[in-house]
Amino acid sequence: MIQPFLNLDIQSNIKQVSKTLTRFQKQAIPKATVSTLNQLAKEANTVGKRELSKAMGFPAKNFKGSISLIKANKNSLTSAIKARNRAFNLARFNAKQTKKGVRAKAWGAPKVYKGAFIAKAGKTVFARTSDKRLPIKALSGPSLSKEFINATVNGAMKRKINDRFVPLFVKNINFHLSRLR
Repeated sequence: MIQPFLNLDIQSNIKQVSKTLTRFQKQAIPKATVSTLNQLAKEANTVGKRELSKAMGFPAKNFKGSISLIKANKNSLTSAIKARNRAFNLARFNAKQTKKGVRAKAWGAPKVYKGAFIAKAGKTVFARTSDKRLPIKALSGPSLSKEFINATVNGAMKRKINDRFVPLFVKNINFHLSRLR
C-alpha cells in the first residue's frame, strides 16, 4: 500500500559553495537548512489540514494521529508530511438517522444514504448488502490519502513552501551565524 506524502528536499552543489564560505558559515548552513525544512513542513502541515478540512467537511482537529511529520536532521535533509491511507466512517460526518436512512455531511455537502442505519452506539453507519438482515457493510466518507494528494490541498501546501522558503532560510542562516560568533 502506497502512502501519499509531500516531500521537501533541497540539494545543492556543496563543493562549489563551500569554497566561498567561511568556517562559521560552513557550520551555520546545515543547521539553518534543517531548521528551515522543519519549520516549512510544520507550516505546510497546518495549511494542508485547513484545506483538507474544507475539502472533506471534517474538523481539522480530527486529523490528529492520521497526519504525521517526518523531520529533517543533519544526516537527512528531507522533511515530509505523511497521511495515513484511511477513510473515516460516515458517523464522523454529523450523521443523523432519518426515516429514509442516514443523513451525513461528507465532502461538505449533506446527502441521505437510503436504507443505511447507525449502530454501535452511534459510532458506525452501516448499509445492508442484500434484502436479508445480514451481511452489512460499513459506509465510509472521503479517504484522507486521496484528499491529501488532491490538487487543491497539495497546491496550497506548495504555495506556502514557495512563498516562505527564501525569507525563512535567510532568517535561520542569520540566527545560526549569530550563535556561532
